[in-house]
Amino acid sequence: MSVPFEAQDDLYQEVLDFLLTWTVGEGYVLDVRETVAISDIQEDWSGIVFLKSPANLKEIQEANPDLNLLVVSEDSLTGNGNLSVIQFNQLHQTFVAGYAGVLAARDWRLGGLLPWDDVDKGILLQEAFVNGAAYYCGRCASVYMPVTLFPVISSLPSNSNTDDWMNAYTTLNQSYIVYVMYISLEAGSDELIRTLAEQNVVMVGAETPPEGVQDRWAATVSMDVIGTIQTVLPESFSGNSGQTVIVPVQIKDVNEELLSVGRMRLIDDMMLLLTKGELLPLSPDYP
Repeated sequence: MSVPFEAQDDLYQEVLDFLLTWTVGEGYVLDVRETVAISDIQEDWSGIVFLKSPANLKEIQEANPDLNLLVVSEDSLTGNGNLSVIQFNQLHQTFVAGYAGVLAARDWRLGGLLPWDDVDKGILLQEAFVNGAAYYCGRCASVYMPVTLFPVISSLPSNSNTDDWMNAYTTLNQSYIVYVMYISLEAGSDELIRTLAEQNVVMVGAETPPEGVQDRWAATVSMDVIGTIQTVLPESFSGNSGQTVIVPVQIKDVNEELLSVGRMRLIDDMMLLLTKGELLPLSPDYP
């Protein structure tokens, strides 16, 4: 089994830990590679797990119709034949973050720190975040001064340092007075999170926060990539290949003082629609 991979280190390690445990238990040998050419594939290989869609995926599938293939990707792929696809969509995560964030915010005063590495995707992430909030509060116009349509957003390149992200928050807060901030994975350094907590800012984030900020942390909105791989991989290797599975958004680290049981029920209902494809982050059918 080979695992070509380009992704964030934490997720990479989690995936490797699971694959190592699973392959040993099933009697496979795990071979980790950055790329796989058709000429690399050996007759005794049972399958390949790609954690990024390779450019030669079609050629590999056509040349090896009996080889189990599993791809984890943001690309719009469809499982077929010996290929299973796990699709994760950052727009889903950002939509849920907007919805959860505005539920935790007084006077709808929600802000977001989002990545901007590509113009097209940067715009879509902003749109999904705004749509998530609007799915609950509609126009989301504040009552108290300064009267503003929320949420407000600052987007920076993923590799921006903590000072840059902090300055982006400060600018938003000085202009609009923000009560809740969504901290994307790219913005979420421990230093930034602790600084905002010291300023009594309520946060929704993309990963579990550092210790000591739980009273200011409403919830973590993440993608259950690991859980989905744990389910789909054994099925794929046991003959149930050809499926396409959407990675669900998961919410954890919930502070019930900030997101009550009733509000969480609303979030859970919304996420079910999202996972079933009945709710679209870029064109939601508002209730």
